[in-house]
Amino acid sequence: MCEEINSKRMVLDELEQSAKCRYSIKIGKQK
Repeated sequence: MCEEINSKRMVLDELEQSAKCRYSIKIGKQK
């Protein structure tokens, strides 16, 4: 149970990181 939740959290963290990366890239292209 705990491991399942941890893996889901890790996936969410990775998605959040990639989303931040894409967001900062968008901002960088705008400047």
